[in-house]
Amino acid sequence: MDSLVKHRNLPQLLAQARDAVVEPFRHILHHFELTEQQWRILRILDQEAPLEPWQICKRGQFLSPSLAGVLSRMEDMSLVQRRKLNTDQRRQLVTLTEQGRQLISAMAPVIEQQYEHIDAVLGANTVKQLYCALDKLLDLRKLDIRQADLPAQKFQHQRRQNAKKPRGNSSSPED
Repeated sequence: MDSLVKHRNLPQLLAQARDAVVEPFRHILHHFELTEQQWRILRILDQEAPLEPWQICKRGQFLSPSLAGVLSRMEDMSLVQRRKLNTDQRRQLVTLTEQGRQLISAMAPVIEQQYEHIDAVLGANTVKQLYCALDKLLDLRKLDIRQADLPAQKFQHQRRQNAKKPRGNSSSPED
């Protein structure tokens, strides 16, 4: 059966590609007893710190409730510390602890070696092109891309009897 949508599913392909790229690093994270989320936070804070939690969410693609739990566990592991801002006690800054820096330092040679293995398989030029393509994709946020024209009529879903109502819909008078 021919697909009704002719373009390949770019968001799905990017999600699958992300998983394929992360896979060779999982054994390293497991060895150092870190989750992928914890490693992403360590990398973010290694590149730029201190940061507020919302900034970590934005850079690391985290949902705020999820980040709170991960940061709490990382604080228990003595990898990060949170401190309130003097000017606004509701806001926090997150930084690496000395132990967090030592962990990154211990992991760095192994992580770099894994990147070298990826370069060897894909070719350094392909990896460089991939970085360039990803940078262009990230720049899409800055571009004024025209939105597709939507049909005048919304699609009316046929719901089963006793089906739950979708979230966010207000109740109708017939309820």
